[in-house]
Amino acid sequence: MDRLKSIKKHRIGQRSNQVERHEQKMKEERQKRIRERQKDFFAEMEQHRERLEDNRERLKGFNSSYAPEYDISGIAYPFLHIRLLRLLRVLGHGDADASDSMNDILAQVATKTESNKNAGNAIQYECVETIMSIEDVSGMRVLAINILGRFLSNRDNNIRYVALNMLMKAVSIDDQAVQRHRATILECVKF
Repeated sequence: MDRLKSIKKHRIGQRSNQVERHEQKMKEERQKRIRERQKDFFAEMEQHRERLEDNRERLKGFNSSYAPEYDISGIAYPFLHIRLLRLLRVLGHGDADASDSMNDILAQVATKTESNKNAGNAIQYECVETIMSIEDVSGMRVLAINILGRFLSNRDNNIRYVALNMLMKAVSIDDQAVQRHRATILECVKF
């Protein structure tokens, strides 16, 4: 009987060791697949970085000619604008050269987009998000914070809320630019 119990324990021990080895092997294979996917992802990102110049030219062209069916409140292709700005944000994060090459297009989008429409506000917000997240010079950040200052003077409380949240993030980056809007911020808080 004792012999049978010891054989059973031995077999159970062998099976648990086999299961542990199998689990370890599966874990290693899973990690290998993850590393391969990461490698592929970063290779694709490099290809997108090379296409950055092409995207900049497309974004410039949106304001000049468009099809009327993609017009929302007088803004041409707002959803595509937002997607391209998000792509620029990803491409410019941590890359000073790419960030520097997109400064002029970000300034153009930020200054030429109408802010009296919701679609225009959405595009300007994404532009501010992009400016704040890329490797950028302080001049562009000041432009972004000034846009947020205009958002603070808007009558819509949702737009004010979005601006206040973004300004909270911006204080850690450039507190002097935010200080210029202190009176407007205090007026928003009073309501």
